[in-house]
Amino acid sequence: MYIAGKWEDPASGEWFETLNPYTAEPWALIPRGTAEDAARAVQAAASRDECRPMAEAQCHATRRADAQVGRPDRGKCGTACGD
Repeated sequence: MYIAGKWEDPASGEWFETLNPYTAEPWALIPRGTAEDAARAVQAAASRDECRPMAEAQCHATRRADAQVGRPDRGKCGTACGD
């Protein structure tokens, strides 16, 4: 699972296999997340958002949404976190 900008193993160390819906053959191992993993992710997200004003966070969200629907880039958002 992707937490705080890096791939992490689940706290439980457990994974489960998923099947390809077309072939019914195994195709991926998925980390079995726990409440501890969720808490780590929430804490990482909260600490990340503390260093940027809400307007900046909104700017980044708008830029991501615009990119998904093919709208032109409106320019760079100001940053307080160095990204």
